Amino acid sequence: MLLERATRDALTKLRNRQAILEILYTRDRYGHAASDALAIALIDIDHFKRINDTMGDLARDEVLRVLGAQLSGRSRACDALGRCGGEELLLIMSDASRLQRIISEVPFSYKGSMIRVTATSGVAWLTSDSDSAEDVIGRADQALYTARYAGRDRVEFAATGS
Repeated sequence: MLLERATRDALTKLRNRQAILEILYTRDRYGHAASDALAIALIDIDHFKRINDTMGDLARDEVLRVLGAQLSGRSRACDALGRCGGEELLLIMSDASRLQRIISEVPFSYKGSMIRVTATSGVAWLTSDSDSAEDVIGRADQALYTARYAGRDRVEFAATGS
């Protein structure tokens, strides 16, 4: 019970920021299977404040719970998902190509009203032994900002390397 409280986000039941980053740092430190190209995606729910402002806190919370559950349910056993804070999620995965399709297929409704939810993601790969977890997070974050400014509802892939 205490371990769960220390490592899980209370709202979404996903790993919290500390727990998801520890998984990334562990994979960075001890490597991952050579056949798997490790990628991370920073996922930001588009116009999240608008959902909160027009439908309220409970609708906002429901969107976070549903998206977290759907991404968790569709992730592979080797993937790891966590909430970094606010409306931002971090997914550690070996296949980033499915990400936008998974998010676009999630139905969101609250009190009988459908909510159109899109997300913008920045994806970067851990490309070499010299890459650190901070390097890959930085590239994913830069790709996320590029995707936001390019119009949202998209996945932007970071250039490899530093």
